[in-house]
Amino acid sequence: ELLTAGVQAYVTRPVRQRELAAALRGVSASPERARPASVHGARFSARVLLVEDNPVNQELARSQLEALGCEVRLATDGREALEALTERPLDALREPYDLVLMDCQMPVMDGYAATDALRRWEAQQGAARLPVVALTANALEGDRERCLAHGMD
Repeated sequence: ELLTAGVQAYVTRPVRQRELAAALRGVSASPERARPASVHGARFSARVLLVEDNPVNQELARSQLEALGCEVRLATDGREALEALTERPLDALREPYDLVLMDCQMPVMDGYAATDALRRWEAQQGAARLPVVALTANALEGDRERCLAHGMD
């Protein structure tokens, strides 16, 4: 059902490092964003924008992603994420992002509104679609559909 809806990969909580690695490996990248695999096997050279307001979740996700070889930049709400993606996309990492891990429920601007705005910006700029993976602790009935309706992958 998820594949039919266009979801390329997913993980359930609690997120385990090997499951996250397998899901990231399963997400296809566009040719212009793809990079060769690391010589260390399961390591990645992906540039990830982690959008998460909870400090404990920030540290956990960052450490897991960095252990996989990812470069991680943190945004604490949707507004910061949009700024990082649209106004200063090369600011911190000097390269475009490969993936956004977007918390759904945050103060200031939630992940749904931020993804909506990102998709509008991509359309206006003629930019390639950046994969946005939803993160939520409240996986309720209809959340998957809501995420997809707001442009999350």
